[in-house]
Amino acid sequence: MRLMHLTSSGGWGGREMYPRTLAAVQRERGHTTIVVAKRYTPLARSLAEADIRHRILRVGPYLDPPAALALSRVMREFNPDVIHIHLSRDLALVRMALAFCGLRPAVILHKHIASAGNKRDFLHRYLYGGMDKVIAVSEFVRQSLLASCPLEPDEVEVLFNGVDTRQFIPAAELGTQERKRIRAELGADDNSVLVGVIGRLDPRKGQQWLIRAGGVLAGSGRELRYALVGASEQDYRAELEALVAKLGLAAVVKFTGHRTDSRRLYASLDILVVPSFEEAFGLVAVEGMLSGLPVIASNSGALPEFVEGGVNGLLVELNDDCALAGAIARLADKPELRASLGSSAHQWARGNLEMGLVLERLDGLYTRCLEGRKMLGSRPCE
Repeated sequence: MRLMHLTSSGGWGGREMYPRTLAAVQRERGHTTIVVAKRYTPLARSLAEADIRHRILRVGPYLDPPAALALSRVMREFNPDVIHIHLSRDLALVRMALAFCGLRPAVILHKHIASAGNKRDFLHRYLYGGMDKVIAVSEFVRQSLLASCPLEPDEVEVLFNGVDTRQFIPAAELGTQERKRIRAELGADDNSVLVGVIGRLDPRKGQQWLIRAGGVLAGSGRELRYALVGASEQDYRAELEALVAKLGLAAVVKFTGHRTDSRRLYASLDILVVPSFEEAFGLVAVEGMLSGLPVIASNSGALPEFVEGGVNGLLVELNDDCALAGAIARLADKPELRASLGSSAHQWARGNLEMGLVLERLDGLYTRCLEGRKMLGSRPCE
């Protein structure tokens, strides 16, 4: 199949990285792929350095006829079987471009974040009416779409994002000296229990909750160390550092800033905490699971779809300092429980999120939509 991935997003997170990843692995499976991105964005810069066919467009306002005309020329040149959109804002751009070029490929919207507000007005009914299928990265996202958008339940399919499971290594495979070196950088030794949070420092990611839980555990006699890994959003790191100082935790909390060795970091931790508020997918939790870590996650958003309390991790009620502190203490005191939960987490993640499995399902979805168009004369598939 000829597959076009498109996003005009200017950020640089999972939503922006995934189109590039999909295009690369789908090409390995024999598809012909292209990624269309907005100029002056991190994705555009990344594509310039990658061996992936791509086109960069100038995209401005929501309704942008010049950008749509430029996109229509790319469409005519590439002649896609499927247009895979990764940002709902681009629905108008694609509908306009298709009107200009006269092509009738299958059109799929991939929702990486939850939807909010009321989008049942005439414009959104028109835009969503042109979709063959909407993919939600979790049931949490699917429910938000059904609540806010003009979509029927059978029009939205949950498909977890695929992950290259080969990239992740458990502690046993990292090597004793390498693990010791990384743990020392994070302020921990062999006698410490190292608790980590990985992701940008942002109030919605919940680092402040972990710090408060650390305050609850202060003086408990446990050798706990905490690593907060990630770049700061605006001045949020200063707020967190002030909270650390207020609670007297400066000696046990380490801020690392952005690091590029996250796979090795996971393998150096003893416990991963994902205290996010309403995570749409929970990639950090998944990566920790693939690394064989016991994960403590907030019982919110999509996280309970991956972490089953007491089976492959622990769930705690959102923003409950004592509950989080209790979960950390429980795992800190029971290394055998850490090992058991980590092993179960690894098995679940490999069995449900391995990239090859997800690509098989995605190929099936593409095929159903294309066959539906042939049978129904270019109407969306059922």
